[in-house]
Amino acid sequence: MHLGGNHEFSTFRRTLGAVLATAAGAGRIDEAALTGWMGQHLKVRTVRYDDRDTLGRLEELVLAEIDPPLNLQGMPRNSLRVRLSALRRSFRTP
Repeated sequence: MHLGGNHEFSTFRRTLGAVLATAAGAGRIDEAALTGWMGQHLKVRTVRYDDRDTLGRLEELVLAEIDPPLNLQGMPRNSLRVRLSALRRSFRTP
């Protein structure tokens, strides 16, 4: 869903799509262009983790350690995340 779906169903796609659309001066998120950009610039890696009951806590620890700027939920608010949140709102479908 995040790599080839619709930005209305993926918070990651909405955030990235809003940034790319704004940079291109576009008034909407182009799903095909977003998917193409992601295919060219992003890599996905899976890691086996047997204890899925603690996976959520592991995610929290990793996010706290690396503080990825595009992660908005559950992360400390800063000027970049405030701006990203505003960009995302401007590309919501009414």
